[in-house]
Amino acid sequence: MTVPMTVVRSKDGAVMALAVVSVAGKPYAFIVDTGASVTILDSKVVEEAGLQTAGAKITGSGAACPTVSQPVHLQDWSIGGEAMPPATAPSTSIAFAGKKFHGLTVGGLLGADVFRAFGSVRLDYAGGSLRLGGPVDAGKQTVPILLAGGNGSTEIVASVRLHGTATHMLVDTGASRTTVDSTFADRVGLQKVGKQVKLSSVSCTSSSQEVTVDQLTAGTVDLPTVTGVSVGTENAKKSNGHLVGLIGSDVLSTYKTVTFDYTDRKIVLAS
Repeated sequence: MTVPMTVVRSKDGAVMALAVVSVAGKPYAFIVDTGASVTILDSKVVEEAGLQTAGAKITGSGAACPTVSQPVHLQDWSIGGEAMPPATAPSTSIAFAGKKFHGLTVGGLLGADVFRAFGSVRLDYAGGSLRLGGPVDAGKQTVPILLAGGNGSTEIVASVRLHGTATHMLVDTGASRTTVDSTFADRVGLQKVGKQVKLSSVSCTSSSQEVTVDQLTAGTVDLPTVTGVSVGTENAKKSNGHLVGLIGSDVLSTYKTVTFDYTDRKIVLAS
């Protein structure tokens, strides 16, 4: 299944990809977010659709802050006119709620639980389309990945080298800018290149420092240099420093297409 995808580029280098998801018959713009381990609904969508709660609230983590969400029963929803199976999805007040793109209100994050169910997902940043399932493109630039998580959630982890130091980062299309944990950024000497800026994650906005993210290799692929941000990340805290950041859409969108192959556990980058 292939559906249109809107790519939004900001002056600061941030990049966001969005696709249309209908909930209870109403279309919304959802952020295409491989870094969201599950699909997340904005709480206003839950109210508008009259969705019922499914148990107690749960605590999770965004890029820079903890999150509290309310699971709900998601029954009537579709992507590209194709009905999705009923699911239990967390809902919270997401940071981009209320913003509109092409006349549609941002309604949530389309997460890795959906992508993994299809086996693969291809983001065509050049052509503006999102393909769920189908054959995986061949490509010389391939990055092996690990799939972490459980209970229906999925996180994509890549082994990387950043300024000569071996570590791990999440590959996160929902991160509009590549993000490095501030402690690690200071340790490896990432250059600060600007003022403090606001960084929006799932449900909060925090202050971050712009840095040059260079000398970054994922697998054997040398990734392009970008101006990213450094901030104290929840993933670094939760993993005891094992995960030091997010490879975001500012990096990924420099490629024509990016295919996430959940079956063979790899990412294919096509220029």
